[in-house]
Amino acid sequence: LIRGISTINGNSPLYVVDGLPVNDINYLNPKDIATLTVLKDAASAAIYGSRAANGVVLITTKAGTVSAPVITVDATYGVSNPTRVPNMASASEYARIMNLAATNSGNQPVYANPDQYTQTTNWWDQIRQRGITQNYSLGLSGGSDKVLYSTGLSYFKERGLVRGTDFDRLVLRVKSQYQAAKHLKVGQDLNISMTNQNYLNSGSLFRDAFNDDPITSPRVPGTSGNPYDYYGASPTDIGNPLAVVERSDDKRNQYFLVGSVYANYEFIPGLIAETRFGTNTNFYERNNFSPFYTIDANERNQVNTVERQHDLNIYWNSTNTLTYSKSLGDHNFTALAAATFEKFSNRPLGGTG
Repeated sequence: LIRGISTINGNSPLYVVDGLPVNDINYLNPKDIATLTVLKDAASAAIYGSRAANGVVLITTKAGTVSAPVITVDATYGVSNPTRVPNMASASEYARIMNLAATNSGNQPVYANPDQYTQTTNWWDQIRQRGITQNYSLGLSGGSDKVLYSTGLSYFKERGLVRGTDFDRLVLRVKSQYQAAKHLKVGQDLNISMTNQNYLNSGSLFRDAFNDDPITSPRVPGTSGNPYDYYGASPTDIGNPLAVVERSDDKRNQYFLVGSVYANYEFIPGLIAETRFGTNTNFYERNNFSPFYTIDANERNQVNTVERQHDLNIYWNSTNTLTYSKSLGDHNFTALAAATFEKFSNRPLGGTG
């Protein structure tokens, strides 16, 4: 939070990437960021209007420099495991504890022979996996007195600590600037990105894994005799965490086209006029499949259902600025005049069957 809690526009600040306001920066590769500046005062953020109520974060991506072509390659691979997991009771220990609790409450023991429960279900082991993170980047930059350029291609993939969760992102970035005349510069910034996520609507998944009894088997045979037909149902009416993980099929994809073209002209030293035209186009796609499953008579799905959702969001922006900067000894002065035109378009479509 930059300015505390807000209730009108949410808590998120406005992000301005290479001069273009955006609400979502998931399309960015963090390695492409050159500078990040936070604007907290109202005067600095005034040009962005009410969207800057929670502050503004200015992000500048890497640009080319006057040099021979430079190729950069970066690759990282990492694994992750929980630093600490609960030490759960075995099936027989659980039965003894439940019997003790029942006796202390003046009731009959729940389990006649706790020692007969030799098979223990560790629900944490049923839902977790080793996390894996991969990040690969390829970049090319350079330039001359006339042209500066910087391009990058990156791929990021992460497998979560919970089964059925993963995320990957592919990003192509192209940034260039051309000295068209002595005082005139033109350029463009382009980002094309795609993200894919397997989403798990966990809800009470971790609570259930912590509270579920270790006696219940994760799976039980069905009428066909197949031991994997049905999921085990706990007598405590706590959901089966394995069923939540395995029956989840919620794929969410996003496609981003974020870019702008600009021209700036320096009339006299310190006085620069710039005009910029940009777009932030985002296409969101969700495909959610709920399969047939049976846990018990009260928790089952008798039909397969499919939910599809499409959202096309288009944002157009045209910004014209006139900036004058002057230094007098130890003092720096900057004056800014600006005019901005914005247009938003949203086209949602969804269905279930």
